[in-house]
Amino acid sequence: GADAVSGIFRTTMWNESIPLEVRGRMAGIELISYSIGPTGGQFRAGVMARWVGLRASLSLGGLACTGSVAAAGVGLRALWRFDARRDVHVAALRASRASSPE
Repeated sequence: GADAVSGIFRTTMWNESIPLEVRGRMAGIELISYSIGPTGGQFRAGVMARWVGLRASLSLGGLACTGSVAAAGVGLRALWRFDARRDVHVAALRASRASSPE
């Protein structure tokens, strides 16, 4: 569902806006975030469950997640408006790729 849609948008931005010469480094950072994120969330849930109980841990975690997503949506408004067809960085990258021999 929503994760698949999110993946499509991330892949589009990745392929259209990240120069080839830095993609390896960016992929490494992305791999770290994907591997640490779920583990960190599980650790948080386990510690909180021990301190305040399972229901409170799940409820507070859900509220924190919802608040974080809302804050990111407000704080990163440029992501809502990203359009690969009109982005100046994407246009420069495409021009660079078109002019360089493969």
